Amino acid sequence: MGAIMSDTGFWLMTLLFHGRDIIWPPIETLKAAGLIHEGARVLDFGCGPGSYTVAAAKLVGAAGRVYALDIHPRALASARRRATAEGVSDIITTLDGRADTVADACLDAVILFDVFHLLDDQPGALREINRMLKPEGRLLFSDHHMKREAIIAGVTAGGLFAPERDHDGVYIFSKAALR
Repeated sequence: MGAIMSDTGFWLMTLLFHGRDIIWPPIETLKAAGLIHEGARVLDFGCGPGSYTVAAAKLVGAAGRVYALDIHPRALASARRRATAEGVSDIITTLDGRADTVADACLDAVILFDVFHLLDDQPGALREINRMLKPEGRLLFSDHHMKREAIIAGVTAGGLFAPERDHDGVYIFSKAALR
């Protein structure tokens, strides 16, 4: 990932995301993608304050597992607080900036929302995501800092992912080997 955001920057981002979550509820965004289901294993890569982490936990239920990954300690603390408040803390595992503890080919989906533009090593992050995804797994991608062409070019450049579809700013990518 990139450099750790200042605490003030994180607080401001959280405030903005709170407004976004009111207008576009994360659970509705994930439901519309149609990929996160009961019993699924999901990683929220760059989870920030945990909006999508908690939404994913509600969708996977007690039979599933959601991993929240971020380099900012406040992000992980926020995700844990939200999970506890929403009654899904037993479904979420927080990862302190390291995805290497997640096994190969074990995830049904990875959520990569509003973080790709911040990554120092975008190809490396995509390789790691590809490693963790099951062969039939999907990458859910959104980054309002990037245009459509840059998103598709950035995610497909390494040949690991192929665009599948997009809807309302959420892009779905499959592992390229499936296509």
